[in-house]
Amino acid sequence: MPPVWLRVLFQHGMVLIAGALIGWLYDGLLPGLLVATVALLAWHVYHLYLLERWLRTGKGGPLPTGNGPWSQVIARIKSIELRARDNRRAWASLAKEIRASIKAFPDGGVVLNRDLEIVRCNKTARQLFGLKKSAIAECALTTWFVIRTLSAI
Repeated sequence: MPPVWLRVLFQHGMVLIAGALIGWLYDGLLPGLLVATVALLAWHVYHLYLLERWLRTGKGGPLPTGNGPWSQVIARIKSIELRARDNRRAWASLAKEIRASIKAFPDGGVVLNRDLEIVRCNKTARQLFGLKKSAIAECALTTWFVIRTLSAI
């Protein structure tokens, strides 16, 4: 078991023991334990509320702070968020390189999506195939072949 969880178990145990002792001093062991348990539950529910609010608002602000197990959860979320941001940057850089490569390609270059629709092409391909820049997003390659074949007849 990781040390953070051992520390959490110890802290929760101490809170429950303190609640039981205070309850015992006032001749109410069970009410003292109940108050301590409700306090621990309220503490966790409050941190869940902070985390849920941060997630719901679209991660616009800083991550909520926490202690105990919540610091580990928040650190993990921050790590995932940073990794996702780095991945987005890497994909954006790759897309930029692909666009530059297609544009610089001396022959006609065409990029298709999985539905065989033309997503991007360079100027040479547009001239060669008679495509217009505005129609590229709507034009499926199979449709283009049919139109091109019919116009050749």
